[in-house]
Amino acid sequence: MKTLLDANPIHSLMILGVKSSALASKMEAYGIYKGDFITKEDLLFARSRTLKLRLPNKNSIVIPGKMSHHVHVATATEKEADFHLAEMAEGDAAVITMIEKEDHAIYKFEELGLKEDAEITLRKQLPHMEYRLLVDKKVRMRITEAIAATILGTVDGELRQFFFAKRGKPFLIKDIAQEEAMCNYLQQHGIRQGNEIILETIEFGDHIVIDKEEDVVFFASNGARLSVSKETAAQIMVEELEV
Repeated sequence: MKTLLDANPIHSLMILGVKSSALASKMEAYGIYKGDFITKEDLLFARSRTLKLRLPNKNSIVIPGKMSHHVHVATATEKEADFHLAEMAEGDAAVITMIEKEDHAIYKFEELGLKEDAEITLRKQLPHMEYRLLVDKKVRMRITEAIAATILGTVDGELRQFFFAKRGKPFLIKDIAQEEAMCNYLQQHGIRQGNEIILETIEFGDHIVIDKEEDVVFFASNGARLSVSKETAAQIMVEELEV
């Protein structure tokens, strides 16, 4: 279906054209052209910080910001005072009281220790980072730290998040804890169950802000992450992809 970027829901898309030549030139300067694949990101996901937690077994787990809004916690002394994981401050300790069933992807973290009644400590609100990786030893790609946290795989027989992957060591993908649109985007680049990826390097992420208002956020096929206003998004013509 052909539409405008501002009117399209969260989907994998292809750019059909840009109404403004000035905007087209600006996007080309960032390596984004007509015919490129992009995926529109959930604003809640884009605006929330990725969280690093410590579990009772002293292991760490990383939760994308969007998912943190679906986890309810309470302090050990005030279990009636329920609030979201996203509202915790660094160093705070709490007990998970409920995980909202609406977010089905988050249940894939249960094997990692994210479950009801688990005691957790928020170690750090993470900065935006960029993971550069090699897919099936032939295709290079960039993803955010939040996406890296949702790619689950096995290393030495243990389930791990790609967020903790070691440079140069093969990581076999077992599952992806994401909604369908993002899974489709990743599949377009070979990141799917059964494939192997290798971390090459980690850098501080480059979030390109086109306008002061950040109403629409999307990933480009070259790994760039851009935010634009609704007015700018209305100048970008796209078509929904079926994957």
